[in-house]
Amino acid sequence: MMENYSGCRVLSYCVMSNHFHILLEVPPMPEAGISDSELLRRLGVFCGENFVQSVGDELVAARSEGGVEGGNAERVVEIHERFTKRMHDLSEFMKTLLQRFTRWFNRTHNRTGTLWEDRFKSVIAGYV
Repeated sequence: MMENYSGCRVLSYCVMSNHFHILLEVPPMPEAGISDSELLRRLGVFCGENFVQSVGDELVAARSEGGVEGGNAERVVEIHERFTKRMHDLSEFMKTLLQRFTRWFNRTHNRTGTLWEDRFKSVIAGYV
């Protein structure tokens, strides 16, 4: 689910008894950004249909403001940045993954509190 939102790709993972390893590809955000339709598709991963529709309506309104082609470009960029700042970002990916897993685990095992002793550790792996 996080892959579909963030743009990061899980290449491999291994769950151990007290920790896990994960190999991720974190591609850069496309230079031109992502399209409105791609933004809405990604938002649909976590957000309800009504929320996605409201963001879509906001984008349509911004693109038609002022009667010029492209509308209010600054407003469109502002809307996109509200959501894309968490995309293509390793720290945001891991933060969300760990939070969602902790909530699931605690709910499933009727417990509360943290699961993780330390922050995640990141090592850049080169391709061979």
